[in-house]
Amino acid sequence: MINEYSKALYELSLEENNLDYILESFNCFMQIYDSNNDFERILKSPKIKNSDKVNIIEKSFEKCSQTFTRFICIVINNNRIADIKLIYDDYVSLFKQYNKIQVVEVYSKKKLSETENNKIIDALEKKFFGFKIELINHIDESLIGGYHIIANGKSLDLSIINQLNNLKNSI
Repeated sequence: MINEYSKALYELSLEENNLDYILESFNCFMQIYDSNNDFERILKSPKIKNSDKVNIIEKSFEKCSQTFTRFICIVINNNRIADIKLIYDDYVSLFKQYNKIQVVEVYSKKKLSETENNKIIDALEKKFFGFKIELINHIDESLIGGYHIIANGKSLDLSIINQLNNLKNSI
């Protein structure tokens, strides 16, 4: 069900040629939704009529994409606002696929320097030809050194601890 909402918004965004603007509107909405507990509570409350929630959305987001505002109103009227974070995540995933953006997670002992970041991105862009790399650096203090890279559900463990374990196993 969640995929139906995100896919419908994605297809409409493509049709209207405003994929970026819809994402910008969705990001704005989610920032408010995630940071304002009262806003989230109002939208999720069964005691508040959907028509009142729709009015709040229309007034609060009048400067956002009308397509996006109508979409949120449909989500509210269909009582699916509790799923909005999952719908958002799925929409972002569709957006990234369309724009050929590959998300790569890199675990390291400390925050990567800009030079390290750029070297990893350059190497990965050769592996994922035609894709832009979105690198997310996670700090893992259990690593002695090196990197653990995860992309497309695949793992490449270049950590020193893994290299030591491989050496130990080969002896």
